[in-house]
Amino acid sequence: MTVWDPFGDALIGWLPLYSEAKLAICVYLWYPKTTGATYLYGTFVKPYLSKHESEIDRTISQLKTRAGDSASLYFQRILAYSQTRIVEVVQLVMAQSLQRPQPAPEAAKKTAK
Repeated sequence: MTVWDPFGDALIGWLPLYSEAKLAICVYLWYPKTTGATYLYGTFVKPYLSKHESEIDRTISQLKTRAGDSASLYFQRILAYSQTRIVEVVQLVMAQSLQRPQPAPEAAKKTAK
Protein backbone atom coordinates (compact mmCIF):
# COMPACT_ATOMS: atom_id res chain seq x y z
CA MET A 1 0.00 0.00 0.00
CA THR A 2 2.91 2.31 0.62
CA VAL A 3 3.83 2.11 -3.06
CA TRP A 4 0.45 2.69 -4.65
CA ASP A 5 -1.14 4.89 -1.95
CA PRO A 6 0.24 8.26 -3.21
CA PHE A 7 -0.86 7.45 -6.76
CA GLY A 8 -4.27 6.26 -5.61
CA ASP A 9 -4.75 9.38 -3.52
CA ALA A 10 -3.86 11.58 -6.47
CA LEU A 11 -5.93 9.71 -9.07
CA ILE A 12 -9.02 8.47 -7.28
CA GLY A 13 -8.81 10.16 -3.88
CA TRP A 14 -11.72 12.38 -4.86
CA LEU A 15 -14.12 9.42 -5.05
CA PRO A 16 -16.65 9.14 -2.23
CA LEU A 17 -15.75 6.52 0.39
CA TYR A 18 -12.19 6.17 -0.97
CA SER A 19 -10.67 6.51 2.49
CA GLU A 20 -13.12 4.01 3.93
CA ALA A 21 -12.39 1.50 1.16
CA LYS A 22 -8.66 1.90 1.77
CA LEU A 23 -9.24 1.26 5.47
CA ALA A 24 -11.31 -1.85 4.68
CA ILE A 25 -8.52 -3.21 2.45
CA CYS A 26 -5.97 -2.62 5.22
CA VAL A 27 -8.16 -4.45 7.73
CA TYR A 28 -8.72 -7.31 5.25
CA LEU A 29 -4.98 -7.69 4.73
CA TRP A 30 -4.12 -7.37 8.41
CA TYR A 31 -6.91 -9.21 10.26
CA PRO A 32 -5.90 -12.83 11.02
CA LYS A 33 -9.37 -14.34 10.47
CA THR A 34 -9.63 -13.06 6.89
CA THR A 35 -6.08 -14.15 5.99
CA GLY A 36 -6.10 -11.56 3.20
CA ALA A 37 -2.34 -11.09 3.10
CA THR A 38 -1.80 -14.86 3.01
CA TYR A 39 -4.31 -15.23 0.19
CA LEU A 40 -2.75 -12.43 -1.90
CA TYR A 41 0.75 -13.76 -1.33
CA GLY A 42 -0.18 -17.34 -2.17
CA THR A 43 -2.26 -16.37 -5.21
CA PHE A 44 -0.16 -13.63 -6.82
CA VAL A 45 3.25 -13.01 -5.25
CA LYS A 46 4.53 -16.55 -4.65
CA PRO A 47 3.74 -17.87 -8.17
CA TYR A 48 5.40 -14.82 -9.74
CA LEU A 49 8.50 -15.21 -7.57
CA SER A 50 8.67 -18.95 -8.25
CA LYS A 51 8.37 -18.42 -12.00
CA HIS A 52 11.05 -15.72 -12.15
CA GLU A 53 13.33 -16.95 -9.35
CA SER A 54 16.38 -17.66 -11.52
CA GLU A 55 16.13 -14.30 -13.26
CA ILE A 56 15.75 -12.48 -9.92
CA ASP A 57 18.74 -14.33 -8.46
CA ARG A 58 20.87 -13.55 -11.53
CA THR A 59 19.93 -9.86 -11.36
CA ILE A 60 20.74 -9.67 -7.66
CA SER A 61 24.09 -11.34 -8.30
CA GLN A 62 24.88 -8.85 -11.06
CA LEU A 63 23.92 -5.94 -8.82
CA LYS A 64 26.17 -7.26 -6.04
CA THR A 65 29.06 -7.51 -8.48
CA ARG A 66 28.48 -4.00 -9.80
CA ALA A 67 28.17 -2.62 -6.28
CA GLY A 68 31.43 -4.28 -5.28
CA ASP A 69 33.19 -2.96 -8.38
CA SER A 70 31.87 0.55 -7.77
CA ALA A 71 32.87 0.47 -4.12
CA SER A 72 36.35 -0.71 -5.06
CA LEU A 73 36.71 2.01 -7.69
CA TYR A 74 35.59 4.76 -5.32
CA PHE A 75 37.85 3.45 -2.56
CA GLN A 76 40.82 3.57 -4.94
CA ARG A 77 39.92 7.12 -5.97
CA ILE A 78 39.59 8.24 -2.35
CA LEU A 79 42.91 6.59 -1.49
CA ALA A 80 44.70 8.26 -4.41
CA TYR A 81 43.18 11.65 -3.56
CA SER A 82 44.14 11.25 0.11
CA GLN A 83 47.72 10.32 -0.79
CA THR A 84 48.01 13.35 -3.06
CA ARG A 85 46.68 15.69 -0.39
CA ILE A 86 48.93 14.24 2.32
CA VAL A 87 52.01 14.71 0.11
CA GLU A 88 50.95 18.32 -0.59
CA VAL A 89 50.50 19.04 3.14
CA VAL A 90 53.90 17.54 3.97
CA GLN A 91 55.53 19.60 1.22
CA LEU A 92 53.82 22.76 2.47
CA VAL A 93 54.95 22.15 6.05
CA MET A 94 58.50 21.47 4.90
CA ALA A 95 58.54 24.62 2.76
CA GLN A 96 57.30 26.73 5.66
CA SER A 97 59.83 25.26 8.07
CA LEU A 98 62.67 26.05 5.65
CA GLN A 99 61.52 29.67 5.28
CA ARG A 100 61.59 30.39 9.04
CA PRO A 101 64.79 31.95 10.30
CA GLN A 102 66.71 29.45 12.39
CA PRO A 103 67.83 30.71 15.82
CA ALA A 104 71.60 31.08 16.10
CA PRO A 105 73.34 28.72 18.48
CA GLU A 106 74.53 30.27 21.75
CA ALA A 107 78.24 29.75 20.96
CA ALA A 108 77.93 31.69 17.71
CA LYS A 109 76.29 34.60 19.54
CA LYS A 110 79.12 34.81 22.09
CA THR A 111 81.84 34.84 19.39
CA ALA A 112 80.02 37.52 17.47
CA LYS A 113 80.15 39.89 20.45
